[in-house]
Amino acid sequence: MQKILLISLIIVFIMGSCKLKEDNTANPTENTSNSTISSITVTAPNGGEIIQEGSSYNITWTAKTSSLLRIAFSYDNGSTWLLIADSLTNTGTFSWFPVPNHISNQCLVRVSTVDGSASDVSDKVFSIIRNSNESLRIISPNGGESWEAGTEKEIKWFSSGIDSVKIEYTTNNGNTWNLIAIDKNNTGIYYWKTVPNTPSTLAKVRISDAKDGEPSTESSSTFNILPEPIIKVISPNGGEQWISGINRTIQWSSENIENVKISYTINNGYSWNVITASTPSVGFYEWKNIPNQNSKNCKIKIEDALDGEPFDVSDNTFTITSDVSIEVISPNGSEDWKSGTQHDIKWNSKGVEKVNIEFSTNAGLTWNSIISNLLNTGAYTWTIPVLSANTNVTQCLIRVSDASDNSIYDVSDFVFTISPQPSITVVSPNGGESFLSGTSKEILWNSTNVSNVKIELTTDGGAHWSTIVSSTPSIGFYTWNNIPNLNSLLCKIRISDANEGTPSDVSDNYFEITNRIQKSVQVIKPNGGEDWEAGTKQNITWSASGVSKVKIELTTDKGFTWTTLIDSVAGGAWEWDISQSLNSTQCQIRISDASDNSISDISDATFTISPIKFIRVTQPTGPATFKDSDPITITWESSGIKTVGIKYTTTNGLGHYPDIPQFYPLVDKIANQGFYTTSFSIPSDQYYVVVYNADEGSNGAPSARSIGNFTIIKTETPTITVTSPNGGEQWLANPSNVPVTDVNNYHPYEIRWIATGLEKVKIEWSTTGGGVWHVVPGADSTANDGIFTWAPGRLETSIGEPRPDSSDNCLIRVSNLSGSISDRSDGVFSIHESKMIRVEFPNNGEYFDTSNVSRYPMIIRWTSYAVSSVDIYGSIDNGVSWFQIVSNYKSTGVYAWDWFNDPNVGNSISSQGRIKIVDHNDSKIWDVNDIPFFLNLKEGQTN
Repeated sequence: MQKILLISLIIVFIMGSCKLKEDNTANPTENTSNSTISSITVTAPNGGEIIQEGSSYNITWTAKTSSLLRIAFSYDNGSTWLLIADSLTNTGTFSWFPVPNHISNQCLVRVSTVDGSASDVSDKVFSIIRNSNESLRIISPNGGESWEAGTEKEIKWFSSGIDSVKIEYTTNNGNTWNLIAIDKNNTGIYYWKTVPNTPSTLAKVRISDAKDGEPSTESSSTFNILPEPIIKVISPNGGEQWISGINRTIQWSSENIENVKISYTINNGYSWNVITASTPSVGFYEWKNIPNQNSKNCKIKIEDALDGEPFDVSDNTFTITSDVSIEVISPNGSEDWKSGTQHDIKWNSKGVEKVNIEFSTNAGLTWNSIISNLLNTGAYTWTIPVLSANTNVTQCLIRVSDASDNSIYDVSDFVFTISPQPSITVVSPNGGESFLSGTSKEILWNSTNVSNVKIELTTDGGAHWSTIVSSTPSIGFYTWNNIPNLNSLLCKIRISDANEGTPSDVSDNYFEITNRIQKSVQVIKPNGGEDWEAGTKQNITWSASGVSKVKIELTTDKGFTWTTLIDSVAGGAWEWDISQSLNSTQCQIRISDASDNSISDISDATFTISPIKFIRVTQPTGPATFKDSDPITITWESSGIKTVGIKYTTTNGLGHYPDIPQFYPLVDKIANQGFYTTSFSIPSDQYYVVVYNADEGSNGAPSARSIGNFTIIKTETPTITVTSPNGGEQWLANPSNVPVTDVNNYHPYEIRWIATGLEKVKIEWSTTGGGVWHVVPGADSTANDGIFTWAPGRLETSIGEPRPDSSDNCLIRVSNLSGSISDRSDGVFSIHESKMIRVEFPNNGEYFDTSNVSRYPMIIRWTSYAVSSVDIYGSIDNGVSWFQIVSNYKSTGVYAWDWFNDPNVGNSISSQGRIKIVDHNDSKIWDVNDIPFFLNLKEGQTN
């Protein structure tokens, strides 16, 4: 993943001549591409020079050529050549810095044309000697890099005066260190063969003198050690059967992989065919139009698209075939299968060993299992389930699928019907009635899934039966005209399916047929125990003898008061449109002769009129957004419902077979209290809830959904990262209560951070390296906008806090208001009262001449505080007059002055040399070396 970046860095590194590389180019004197005569003469170093490691040296030459140039270096008198720089223009000079630490008196420099037309080597050897000043500076890794565990990386550094180095690394920003190696040759580069699998964002490398640990240097900032790249094939992983021409999803897991290459084999890995050369490593890829192959030796290989490592292959082979199919034969549309009966599900198939069979009652929106993993015989005898007591289910389908691959399936072409289980129940006469010969009576019954009925009569307790009607529509009633002229107390009615003979039912008890006129009325329904819903229509039924018309009355207080429903009605049945306002458990019906109210009957027991059933969900309503950790109270209003169930959807009620259902059950059945508190975990903006009637026999009706869609988002874990100050900064303290308009004394600085999942943060400072913390004025609860301006020392005393001042161990800490989540500066920074510049070198009467390579050029050194850039001046007359050496130079603390090529000095001899360094932004801040130095004079020499 990171290899392209690594290669780019190496190329830039070599081109910039930061390190030497072995020069394996062809014979530089061989002219291969340019017929123009070229010539080169090396002028320096040309023999006898003594150059210190780590110093800067100007390689010079004269050349007549149009080619680019290459410079190489040898430390063994020409046996081995190391590249210094390549593809240079012919300027006649190249600044060689730093001179490598190859300590030798057998050194040569070679300058050659890139096209091989000319070259020259130093006439004699020169020497590279050990620098008496020990120094170390790390080049790479120096902060911000990302190195993968398990890869090989180059650790690079500059050094002088050191024979061997100790190399260590940390994964916790320096709390602990682990040894990498001891480099006895101190080559400036070490190949870290295997970066350890210790993922960290706080990694650093430290390099120190192996002898005594000093000097020592470490990465300026932390770098990342990334987890070792991993790829694992998940599917297909062996045993699957995939069909040519369809689309299938290839799945895998990976870590630290950006893009993957996917290939397949049909010969168990002997050869591979590319599916995609590069696709983002998101864990899945849709393989469209699987090729027309027939093989049981297929595997998938997934590898890093960059370099092929790492990779993984399916654990076992799977099958690709073009000859697999299933076709549902029966039921295939328009059938009517009755609940409780048995029917054969039939199908044709090829290439399928076992099947799963499912049925749907809603045209395929959801599916219910009939049987799984059934040996494929092409048929299965199914006992039709009871889906509804009295309603046809008309949207049924059958699905037969391959048990090992549910993408191979077929569904009934059209819907079929599952009818309720046939049933018949005699309602009237059902025992105790008295029918008068020659009159007409309603024979009443209830039936399910029966088209026509046969009605019979017995007058001798069932010994013999006579037909009243051989076939009449099963509409629940039949008018029995001209009841026969006889007298019997042993009468019953039998009603049966006119076509099948079954089902059938007989009156529970005997009724009477008499030719003697007797007036009587008997309430049949409601007769006690019924639960009728207000607002519905119900049949009140009765039997009567010698009574042509009746009066019907209602009590809702068990007979204390009565209300007339109708004054006069005939026929044995009356449809009652129940008022929506009724609500009582103490109801009874009284039926009496309309002309003689002494002939009457009352329901044997009370029945119930329940309120109109309804549900209305009031909360949550959309649009609204909740976190996955938020408690959410579902509330609803309802009437006439004792228990409810609750379900919810994350897809606006649309299922995605086979992974995502239409609805998830939240609770199947709870007491109807009007509220339920829960939380949801799946992120989605397509939520709503459904509250439904869970009372026995309600079949989920009525129900209601919440209004609109609400959203669930994943809870974000709060994070804080301090970005500034983060180590090494130099800040100035402010006088107490200094006006912001006082530009000379008001010094504001920006505290910066990155934080997620927080509205407010608290900011604190410490001048004791974190031992004691104080709140930054105004930042005890500040908006999390990533920036806060602080003028150290300005307002602290006004809130009773000490002033931050005169410390090099300062830290900033940003936290949430409770302090449970925080981050602080990675390294310490400084706060002092004032700026400062101090010249460090030259400062003690040093001698400088061009033959002394350790003093040429002059390495001017200084220390400074809170100074961003400087102007450097020189004088050779003890400060009487000054000339500018450099202006607006970043205050790095070091500057190389080539005085000999400075027109203000040249070869002038002086014993009164001075250096003055001035703050570029504030000329009042400056310093001059304490003792004059000598220019163009050797030590002991006078002018």
